[in-house]
Amino acid sequence: MNEKQLSAAQIQELHKLAERNAIKYYDVELEIVDHYASAIEAIWAENPNVSFDEAQKQIYKEFWDFKSLQKKKEQVLHRLAQKEINLKIRAAFSWPKIITFFLLTILFYSIGIQIPYKAGLALAASLAVILIGYVLYKLYLIKRLESQLNKRFLRLKTIALQHNSMILLLTIPLGLFESLPMPLVIFSACLAFASIFIFVSVQILQNELSRFEKQFS
Repeated sequence: MNEKQLSAAQIQELHKLAERNAIKYYDVELEIVDHYASAIEAIWAENPNVSFDEAQKQIYKEFWDFKSLQKKKEQVLHRLAQKEINLKIRAAFSWPKIITFFLLTILFYSIGIQIPYKAGLALAASLAVILIGYVLYKLYLIKRLESQLNKRFLRLKTIALQHNSMILLLTIPLGLFESLPMPLVIFSACLAFASIFIFVSVQILQNELSRFEKQFS
């Protein structure tokens, strides 16, 4: 005997319920709708004669606090996204890829010892501006997609917050290079790390934007 399942129209009703309760992010809304759908289908598994409206009322009594439910779902999605992103970044600095980091450090160090100090200051300032510009450009890409789809996504916000905070932290060594006598090798290592991180960051963001565009367009 087949178990009773929600129809597309009934799932749409659950989406409307979530929208009426002002769920901020669409991926969180999907999690809440899935949560409600599973709970309703569990009721039907025990008693298939219960109507959708009756089952929905029963579930709503149990999960009426949408703000609390939304917060729990946001925490789960945020942790999952953070974990996936960290694994991808860690993979970029694992053996044998870590060799790239050392080669870039040597390259930047070799260039640094060849240029005058003032030119190094100008280069550090320019790179800091480029990093900040990259942060703003990533935010623009995310906002453009969300505007295009008319939806907001917690996963994209998590990626932006993690990557942008890391990139802004990378501007600190550039600023210190201008104000303090920082060893050139440390500065070169910071540049190498920033280069690899930005490359990985671009790949992750582009993959996520493409996935969301295909899934929700």
